[in-house]
Amino acid sequence: MSLTGSRPATWPLLNELVAAKEELSEAIQSLGAAIGQDMNDRSDIQDLESTVNSLESNRSFLLGYPNLHDLYRSLAALGLEPIIDAVRSQDLNYESAVMALEHAWLSSLLNLLWIDLPSLARFSGDAQENAVHEFRRADEGHVSIGAARVKRAWASTSVSTRDTRKHQSAVLVTQASLKPRSRQRLSLRDLYREAEDVLTSVKPCWVMSPLVVAQVLPAKKCFDLVVFDEASQIPPADAVCALLRGRQTVVAGDPKQLPPTTFFASGDRDEENDNSEEQIDDGDKELDAKVKEGQAIALVGGQESLLDQMKALLPPPHGTKMLNWHYRSKCERLIAFSNAQEELYDWQLTSFPSAGDGNCVSHVLAPFTAGAEEANASASAEVQEVVALVIRHAEERPDQSLGVIALGVKHANRIEEQLRRELESRKDLETFFEKAGLESFFIRNLERVQGDERDAIILTTGYSKTKDGRMRYSFGPINRVGGYRRLNVAVTRAKLSMTVVSSFSSVDMDDEKLNSIGPRMLIDYLLYAESGGTNLGRRTKVKPQMNPFERDVYEALTRVGIRLTPQYGESGYWIDFAAMHPDSPGEPILAIETDGAMYHSSPTGRDRDRLRQSQLEKLGWRFHRIWSTEWFRSREQEIKKLVQVYEDTLLHQTVIKADRSFQNESEVAALPIVTTNSEMAPAPRVPIGLSINNYSQRQLRSVVKWVKSDGRLRTEDELLRDVMQALGFKIKGSRIVAAIRAAMTT
Repeated sequence: MSLTGSRPATWPLLNELVAAKEELSEAIQSLGAAIGQDMNDRSDIQDLESTVNSLESNRSFLLGYPNLHDLYRSLAALGLEPIIDAVRSQDLNYESAVMALEHAWLSSLLNLLWIDLPSLARFSGDAQENAVHEFRRADEGHVSIGAARVKRAWASTSVSTRDTRKHQSAVLVTQASLKPRSRQRLSLRDLYREAEDVLTSVKPCWVMSPLVVAQVLPAKKCFDLVVFDEASQIPPADAVCALLRGRQTVVAGDPKQLPPTTFFASGDRDEENDNSEEQIDDGDKELDAKVKEGQAIALVGGQESLLDQMKALLPPPHGTKMLNWHYRSKCERLIAFSNAQEELYDWQLTSFPSAGDGNCVSHVLAPFTAGAEEANASASAEVQEVVALVIRHAEERPDQSLGVIALGVKHANRIEEQLRRELESRKDLETFFEKAGLESFFIRNLERVQGDERDAIILTTGYSKTKDGRMRYSFGPINRVGGYRRLNVAVTRAKLSMTVVSSFSSVDMDDEKLNSIGPRMLIDYLLYAESGGTNLGRRTKVKPQMNPFERDVYEALTRVGIRLTPQYGESGYWIDFAAMHPDSPGEPILAIETDGAMYHSSPTGRDRDRLRQSQLEKLGWRFHRIWSTEWFRSREQEIKKLVQVYEDTLLHQTVIKADRSFQNESEVAALPIVTTNSEMAPAPRVPIGLSINNYSQRQLRSVVKWVKSDGRLRTEDELLRDVMQALGFKIKGSRIVAAIRAAMTT
């Protein structure tokens, strides 16, 4: 009952209110559908008002919200709703959200690959390392035993030839037994004519200069293969006789080194008298200039060497093969300059960085005294400086070989004479300077060093300034056409260190007065030596950027405190990461390689799994490989493993000195020249001392087999002799010989 006593009545605005409520509910549901939210939970009118106001304040976003919601529903239908929720909960920005989605996508692909490819799922880094180690061991064994196989084949062939050419064998044995000055001794030419087959089977490899070939060998194909080494120095005319003596020919040489040696072609001409400042341009005038100076005979098309001729006849890539890997220089900076020059190798050589001291290139500036006119353009101060360096080397590093290269003959002679006088009072150094062999000490001019190598090289220019301090701009053979090739020979002879001595520096030379390549390259090399081998000028090679895998490795290892230098090396081959000593940032102690781009760029397993690693180990590196599959699957474990290797390296290894690490580079497990059994087979039960008629063929065959069981190679006559000795026969009776020979052939 109402307070007034009237009957209850309907509120006149109720219908309008219900209609408004229904309209609001529909609007809320439409809004929820548009923005992808459940609006039934929005019971609080203030919360709802806040949501609507927020949307109203950002109308540009609101207009795209339906499309965003459609995208959400599409992604949710693909099962990506957990990723979307993670993005929302972590409030990731656009870039981070894309990276999260990409990571999830790639991870799912990787998981799928592991499921679909059992071989990938079964991959084990330790097992892979064991497989690589076994491959390396087997490959090294295969290579090392190759010499034994070749020698065994040679012995077998020589024995067989002696059996079938008994007369020739007798001639050779007789000649070998004669005294050296016996009148019955045949010349080599006559001996070849009398015993060609046996002589070439006993000595299948002959070494001689091209000019001697016609004097010794008959005019026919005497050998299966003729090999020319240092072919850039052989004139084509000199090679014809040797070419005719072979069924096949291999021509080896470097077109960027010395051309045929023509310095002595013009009699007593002294290259050091050529001190004019006029220079000859490299290019089309080369041939005419050399002919005019009496140094060469004109060759068709300017092909001055056998190598040039062969390159024209057999052009690359099929006819000519470039050997890219460089092994001589144990410090990479010793070859980096030549490798960088466009006129030389133009970055085509593959060299390897060493773990030793990188200070292998240096420059010594001999003092200049104004007013002193140097005799014969050979600076006396420079002579004194070179001799002092030679004496110091003999005192401090007698275990390292040494060579001195002078640009001019007279400068080399002055150094040699000055050194002789200094050594008169230094008997304690006789052992070093009297040491003979391939690594003996030498002082030579530029034209005589191709093919030589020494641990340390001193390169001395010898050319001084005028007495008033002006540059002469005359550098002997460097000034001439092709002089840059001569300089290339000089700067690539060292294995461990190069010291350049001059009485002028790179800043003393005026580029505008250098008209040919040789002097310009000389000034660049002086600058390179002055910088310690770090300044290649504009020829510095740009290293590739790290890929995402390598960057991930770099960042992970850097976070655990390992200082890394990525792409470590000067040229050609770069180590992925060099781990540096924590207290000496410039000292690398560990090579870390991945199976990334550099690994997969190798064409063969031998290159990527043995040769590269072996070369790095010879250069003083300890080596660790990161397998990408293991890194992606068990990243933290791989990091711990590498940290342990790094700490072990710090604990147990000091940086290996370059001059020590290379002493044993050629050590290979020694193998016997001819493989033989260490013991003969058990002796057969055959009595000794019977008449030949009392032995059956079975018994004789068993004795023959027993004698041969020691593995020695014998001619038929030698086998007959040893079987007779085993049976106790001392006289070669016809019946004895016939019976034993019958047993040998059955």
